Amino acid sequence: MQISPLRQSREIELCLTASQNGGLRLAEILANTELCDVAMDIVGYNTILKGFAKQRFFSECFDTYDKMRKSGITPSEVTFGIMLDACIDARDFDRAKDVFTSLRSSGLSVNVVHYTTFMKGLVNASQLDAATDLLDEMMETSSKPDLVTYSTLVKARSDRGEVMEAIKVLERMFNQGIVPDAIILNIVLTGCYVSTMSKQDVFHVFQWLSNHGLKTSTTTLSILVKALAKSQSWDAALKLLKEAHTKHKVWPETRLFTQLAQACAKAGAGTYVVETYEAMLQISALQGIKIDEATQDRLQRLCSSCGQPSATSGSWR
Repeated sequence: MQISPLRQSREIELCLTASQNGGLRLAEILANTELCDVAMDIVGYNTILKGFAKQRFFSECFDTYDKMRKSGITPSEVTFGIMLDACIDARDFDRAKDVFTSLRSSGLSVNVVHYTTFMKGLVNASQLDAATDLLDEMMETSSKPDLVTYSTLVKARSDRGEVMEAIKVLERMFNQGIVPDAIILNIVLTGCYVSTMSKQDVFHVFQWLSNHGLKTSTTTLSILVKALAKSQSWDAALKLLKEAHTKHKVWPETRLFTQLAQACAKAGAGTYVVETYEAMLQISALQGIKIDEATQDRLQRLCSSCGQPSATSGSWR
């Protein structure tokens, strides 16, 4: 079968977008130099590697990559990018490390996407110190970290409750002139409820983030309530919601009071369930909002479950 390399690549791509089993078999035939007179070039290999990876045929992808290397075809920057993505998706971190090492020694440019993809692999393997070292390496190259790179490491630190480490990453972002968005800043705040933190520490982190651009939103308030509930700082959580409008220019939604009341009830803090209910009614009245029947019934049941008979008096409806 005599076809040009360009046509070969196009036909492989078409095969891989066809039905999985049949398309896979046709692609393998086109890539087989024993069946086709035209040897595969790097474009053809990249096409089939990308197709295998996209369909999550990782074994076939890795076998093809090994075959390509053995045939003397030199991987391109695109090849390494495809392989790094495939390794991360397959959660084959040892192979990802080998691919990245090969990229480093290839003489090709290691771009931001390569670095960030490999960092995701390190993060997924819980090698956060190695991921931080990789960030240091990037700073010494022309491929400086971007917003996605920093976000990857910030989230990894926050997910483990390493809030101060996450803040250190944020500081590096600011020093580089990259401004994090509200999503990233709130992600740092979520680290405050991964493990128990004192209310002083929670508010210290909140204040630091606010000084660096965090605008308090309903999402922010919800995160703070969770963090304060973790340490059973009920007074602080209730005060936060009561003062949210005057202090942070945000009206707390009804669901935030329900969230706090449920946490109080779960901890057996019945009196705070009642106080939270009363605060919800007061704030709603200030807004001119009527609490729906379902929400009131839910709060009443929470009060009753904590042995608070006054909650069933009906005077709050």
